[in-house]
Amino acid sequence: NITITVYITKLPSKLYPIKSSIKAEVGEFVKIAVQLNDTYNQRGINGIVWYSLQGVMYQMVPGDSIGSFYAILNLTNYTPNTYNIQITAWAVDYQNSSTTITLEVMLVVYNLTIRVPSHSSGGEFLTIKAQLWNGTHFVSGVLINFTIILIKQGDIVETYYRSNYTATNGTAIIIFRVPLSTITIHISATYESAGGAIVYSDTEIVTAVDPWVFTLENIFILVVLLLISGYILIAGVYLYRRKLRPKLMSIEDKKRTLLQKRAENRREIMRITQEIKTLRSKTLKEADVAKNNMNFKKAAELYEKAGNLTLELADKSVAREFFLKAKEMQRLAEQKERQKELRERREKLLEKARVAIRERNVVEAARNYRQVAELSRMLGEKDQAEKFLKLANAAHERIEALKEGDLRKKSGQFLSKADKAMGKQNFIEAAENFEEAAKIMILLGEDDGLKRFAGWAKLARERDALANQKTREEWMQELKQKQKSLINKAKMLVREKNFEDAIQIYTTLAVYAIELGEEEQLEKYKNNIEFCRRQSSIQEISPEMRSLINERKRLLSRVEEALKMNRYATAAKYYERIATISEMIDGKEVARSYRRQAKYYLSKVQEKKVVEEEKLKEKKPTKPVTEISADEVEETKAQLALTVRNAREALRTGKSILAKELYEKAATLAKLLKDKESEQRYRQKAEELEVLKPKKKTQNETEIRRKIAELTQKAEKAVQKKKFLDAKNYFEEISELFIQLDEEEAANEFLERANSLRRLIK
Repeated sequence: NITITVYITKLPSKLYPIKSSIKAEVGEFVKIAVQLNDTYNQRGINGIVWYSLQGVMYQMVPGDSIGSFYAILNLTNYTPNTYNIQITAWAVDYQNSSTTITLEVMLVVYNLTIRVPSHSSGGEFLTIKAQLWNGTHFVSGVLINFTIILIKQGDIVETYYRSNYTATNGTAIIIFRVPLSTITIHISATYESAGGAIVYSDTEIVTAVDPWVFTLENIFILVVLLLISGYILIAGVYLYRRKLRPKLMSIEDKKRTLLQKRAENRREIMRITQEIKTLRSKTLKEADVAKNNMNFKKAAELYEKAGNLTLELADKSVAREFFLKAKEMQRLAEQKERQKELRERREKLLEKARVAIRERNVVEAARNYRQVAELSRMLGEKDQAEKFLKLANAAHERIEALKEGDLRKKSGQFLSKADKAMGKQNFIEAAENFEEAAKIMILLGEDDGLKRFAGWAKLARERDALANQKTREEWMQELKQKQKSLINKAKMLVREKNFEDAIQIYTTLAVYAIELGEEEQLEKYKNNIEFCRRQSSIQEISPEMRSLINERKRLLSRVEEALKMNRYATAAKYYERIATISEMIDGKEVARSYRRQAKYYLSKVQEKKVVEEEKLKEKKPTKPVTEISADEVEETKAQLALTVRNAREALRTGKSILAKELYEKAATLAKLLKDKESEQRYRQKAEELEVLKPKKKTQNETEIRRKIAELTQKAEKAVQKKKFLDAKNYFEEISELFIQLDEEEAANEFLERANSLRRLIK
């Protein structure tokens, strides 16, 4: 590559289009024609852009007018010789320049490369190529000599020589047939240069030939034939056993074979069933452990797995129980995750409340404490909720206490500054510091301190007047001018409802009133300060906000009542209203939590509807008895008396669910007897038991039925041992458990059995 640089030292004095081109001719003499671009800028000076044609590289030259550029001339197809190169550059109608250089080519180097396939087989024809080039063009008409070395089985080595001339693409090709017994082939190539030197190929290519391929091919064919034969044999045996043999067997043999198969099938079914039961037991143990460790997500997966295993045992009712458990665990896992989020948010709000307390921001502290109380309520921590509500209400008192301590400390600092100023006879500065200390006494409600510090400020001003030869009337007139200006400013702040700044000004005016001896004005300013304080306190929580807070408390109490009576739809409706109110009070985060609660209880309503529909399908409709005949009155009265007695005894022994059901039954019997007073009394008693009954831990259906089975066994044993009182109590407990499952017929049956044992009790 030859680099040509052209320097431009000046421009034409007139504006006209300038053509541009770069031409290159390769021969004995090489001429480079260079011209300027045909575009120019607003000043009439050309923006120089150089480029080349016919394969010559170009260079972009920045600058306005004067500069330099270079072009690169690439010379190829040269043989060793000496060449003269003349270079001329010119601009149209302007100026040209030329120069001559001498180029001497000393040596030309070519590369020789072998190209062959990587693998071949014995008996195939192998195509071997050798390519000769120098990086820019191929060399044709050159004789290439090939050396082929074969390594055969038994370490036999044979050498072959071939040759051919390169074509126009610089490639020489030979065809070589590979002997069958060959293991590997080594190939190399050489050529003789113009100076007589022998040049070898830069790489040596080895082509491997595997002689075992033929054997493997034959073995593969043999294996395929054996597989086909085996398949035919197995098919024949199968057809014989399934088709021919049954036809040839006797009836006795067929019976015996059938019994054997049935026995095998039963054993296999028992084995599989036992494996499934073992796996289910293990899964249930792991689920219980996960549940006890509060790993509800894992427990849900394990209960679902147990349900699927139970389905394989064709026990749908038990499987349904496990699926319900899995669903409950999933709900608890989601609830745990929500509780984690709520606790994290509560910690952040607590930190904000503490920061607000430190910064003496009453409104922010109270608002954060109220949000913390709401989050505690959602977490079911009522004690914590009440605690943070008290903190929200006491935030003002806490901040006032902190402010009082700060004020006393600040008062001491002002007094210290005043003493130092008095020592330096800087009486005006001392008076101002005494006045600041007196203003703090007003905020603290200490009249003695106010009068004392204001009196010291007055003495300091009198000392300053003596030092500056002022009369008493003069400095008092200056103070009255300040007082007048501050009165107008305070009135404007009150109109703007900026009560905090107004309080500061009225405290200053109160101090000035003492210094001026205006006792009546002092009381007036104190009243103004108290008024501003009240207005500032009212601004902290607006009446609308307080009304919303009270409404939310009322709705939360209604939610608790609705949940006690399992009225999930009502609770969901209340939670939606609470969410709307909370968004206005505490923002979207707290509202979102209440909406989740509403969504959860709506899902509970749907679940309850599904269960009720299933029970309605299972139960047979019974025609209600609306009237009784005269002959049945006595029997109904006796039944009512027995029912009431059972209800009272159930209530006495702590069986509130059974007592409620019995009182409802008693109310129905009283209605048949047209005894409205008794009906109303028994129904009210049932409602009281429903509302006021202690909240028990809800058991799932599986645990209840397991307990029923245990109590039934205990009752039967008690009857056998003639322990009728124990048996009666067991039957009543069983009746109460069936009531929890909403199986009234079974509950009545066991209650009747309990009543039948009463006459046997001594």
